[in-house]
Amino acid sequence: MLAAGLTAITAIAHVFGGTPEFMGPILESNAPDFNKTGMTIIWHWVTAVLCINAVVLFIAGRDNQDMRAAIWILILQFLSFGVIFAGFGLATFASLFVMPQWIAFFLISALAYYGLRANAKA
Repeated sequence: MLAAGLTAITAIAHVFGGTPEFMGPILESNAPDFNKTGMTIIWHWVTAVLCINAVVLFIAGRDNQDMRAAIWILILQFLSFGVIFAGFGLATFASLFVMPQWIAFFLISALAYYGLRANAKA
């Protein structure tokens, strides 16, 4: 449930904090409309993924059905997001903290993994 909550908070932060900070300058730029539209689609794609993942994690936290495979997919997905943010942060800015989103993604992965382990023991 903690992983679901953190994912939902991440989705909210993405939409309300990230959109003006990231998408605003892109949409106001002189980039071609094709590129602006592509970035907007990718932005909303990420929003959809975060929201769907929050729902799946919430269902897994509330229901005793075996959702291990789905949770493992989400763990790997969030780990890959974290590696991407950490890697590009280090490569581009020589810092992990210019783009600290990796922290949330690794934490969500850890919480989901903890939930799997706790459920396996129950």
